[in-house]
Amino acid sequence: ATYHWAGQHDKAIEQYHAALAYDETHSQTLDLLADAYEAKGMYGAALDRRRKYLLYAGAFDAADALGLDRSETGYRRGMERLYRQYLQRLEEEAAKPGAFVSPMEFALTYIALGETERAFEELHRAYDQHVPYLASLEADPAFDPIRSDPRFAKLVAKVKVPYSR
Repeated sequence: ATYHWAGQHDKAIEQYHAALAYDETHSQTLDLLADAYEAKGMYGAALDRRRKYLLYAGAFDAADALGLDRSETGYRRGMERLYRQYLQRLEEEAAKPGAFVSPMEFALTYIALGETERAFEELHRAYDQHVPYLASLEADPAFDPIRSDPRFAKLVAKVKVPYSR
């Protein structure tokens, strides 16, 4: 994941393939490989790896939601369906008595869905709850879609994480 977070997607892909040579069913590695392919705009390869990841993880409904369209448009539509499905599961889990779902799960899902306002609401909730994952704001590419929003720099400063992108 370090190469991916550093934007060195070719090296990340190479490392993920090396790891999969030991265990081709390792779902987390397949998911990370899909992220790296997606970052490079290789949507067909990303779709293949993401579907494999979901199937090995036993998430058959999610794999169905992702679909089979290997084009950029098809991939993005499939990912939106996947994130909407995930958001529904998060909401159901959070509604259970005594349950805790990290606001970061919600924030990252809203970011992926392009729902910036809701993402920032959850990020501020995460800040109020002192969620440790906030320390990754600077490095995690999942925050790239909101990085240019002035509220992001303010949040990073509030968390006291160096902001240099």
